[in-house]
Amino acid sequence: MKSLYMPIGLALIVAGFSVLYNCSQPTDVAGGGTEAGNALVAGYIYNSNGTPAAGAVVQFVAVDQNPRTGVSIAAVETTDAKGKYSIKSMAAKTYNLIGHGSGGAVYHDSIEVEDDTLELRDTLKAPGTLRGVVKLEHEVDSGYIFVILLGTNMYAMADSNGSFVLANIAAGTYQALVLTTVSDFAQVDTELTVREGLDEVMVDTIVLKSIGIPVPTGLSIAYDTLKQIVFVTWNHMDQANVIGYNIYRRISNPDSSFALRKGNIIDTFFYDTTCIEGLSYDYAITSINQDGVGGVQCSWNTVIIASAFRYLGVFGSAGTGVGQYNNPMAIAVSHNRILVADLLSDGRSGKIIVYNSGGDYVKEMTPFSYPVGLATRSDGAFYVMDGLHSTITYVTSGDSIAATFGGKGSAPGFFNQLGLWQMAIAPNGGLYITDPNNNRIQVFDSLGNYQREFTCGEPMGITFQDSNKVVIALGSPVKIVLSDTNGVFHAEWVGWGSLGVTPRMNIYNFYDGSGSARVLFYSSNGELIARFGHNGQDQNGFELLRYAAVDLTRIFIADNTQRKIIYFLLPGDL
Repeated sequence: MKSLYMPIGLALIVAGFSVLYNCSQPTDVAGGGTEAGNALVAGYIYNSNGTPAAGAVVQFVAVDQNPRTGVSIAAVETTDAKGKYSIKSMAAKTYNLIGHGSGGAVYHDSIEVEDDTLELRDTLKAPGTLRGVVKLEHEVDSGYIFVILLGTNMYAMADSNGSFVLANIAAGTYQALVLTTVSDFAQVDTELTVREGLDEVMVDTIVLKSIGIPVPTGLSIAYDTLKQIVFVTWNHMDQANVIGYNIYRRISNPDSSFALRKGNIIDTFFYDTTCIEGLSYDYAITSINQDGVGGVQCSWNTVIIASAFRYLGVFGSAGTGVGQYNNPMAIAVSHNRILVADLLSDGRSGKIIVYNSGGDYVKEMTPFSYPVGLATRSDGAFYVMDGLHSTITYVTSGDSIAATFGGKGSAPGFFNQLGLWQMAIAPNGGLYITDPNNNRIQVFDSLGNYQREFTCGEPMGITFQDSNKVVIALGSPVKIVLSDTNGVFHAEWVGWGSLGVTPRMNIYNFYDGSGSARVLFYSSNGELIARFGHNGQDQNGFELLRYAAVDLTRIFIADNTQRKIIYFLLPGDL
């Protein structure tokens, strides 16, 4: 519920009536009673000790007057030194008397004025305060709720928690009307009692019942931190009145706009995979009736999109100096070292930067022509892919160049333009290299001698899950396939880009068809088991993912556009 007090220009009954509203000066006779003539109304106001209450203000308001829609006071007078007031002409009607003075306040209800003389006597007493809570059924939290004291110039508005206060008002029992600006909720007619000199809290909550299209109940949210999926469920409503549901989502902020996430859902569940890490989202549901009309939405339910991958930091720095990277193209981890293939500013030459396992700079190796890919062996030796000349350079564990092989072409052992493709080392030591423009994967021994090849459609990424299972990312059609070492496919799912495996032999890649820069993890049958990251420049945000690498506990990611190497702690399940 919205929290504010109605901004109308009404004078307060007394200075302490900070949450109540008074009327303007008299304009006409209020109420709907029958006017049979005019009467003389006179009376006395006393202080609690029995002395006359001089200077007390006395007002008469029709008993059915609604102060929220405008107050017309039938008469107002101030008592003289003897506490007396006199109103010479009052229309025949039923009124409430409201008075206040230095000695307190008075409320006298249901005074019937007829066409003769009426004399009243009332005593000022210490005012009281009444506090309470009012709610819409099913915890609907939109709109305003008003608590109105009929036949007075006073009403209060509930705050965002449903709390209201009727402060510093005369003791008595008031006829109250509780209503809301939200359609399809019934008003409540009740009595509220304020006791002399007491500040009391109502025991029972006032509930306004829903009378329109049923409001969905039981909204519940569960969040899978590994898969980053929000599961939204709610109760099934009466099919005679409800044929479907709309689900709404907003970024958690009472002032933020909200959008229809999905409309006309028949089921009572929904899952959302489009949320961004680090943000908080609210969800709400509306029912749809037989005419296709949506009802009042239920209260918002909130979820925080957290990551199961703990950010550890960035190592190295962008630049052109020694130990800095200009355009990190690939990354690999082996033998307690982290290798980064960096393309220099001339767009042709490059270098290999070596860091220790803690991310500290060790050395760099030059020159390398257009290094776009890396693959490491368990003994510390590694291979560098040259995207400009379509060759592979083999570097020993002692960091000396032992061989260069390949070249441009379509014959066995050659490549038709190596680019942002990938190499992988099989458990038996064989080197598998994707050759997408020749629609094949070629196999070499550790020194670069051609062994064999097998055909597949535009292979882009490759990794090994075990000695007999090779995982391949294809470009035509776009998918990831699980193959044996002879190219026979056993499973497939949507995905693209470079590939790798975690210590538990789960597969990861960078693309799920949504265009989002995220890292995704799969089981051997293609079931999604985890993901993290999003488009952005915050600590969990990526711009252009080239390669990733893992050690026993961490994953390292080369972000080519942001020119940084980011690393995260792997969840234990991966």
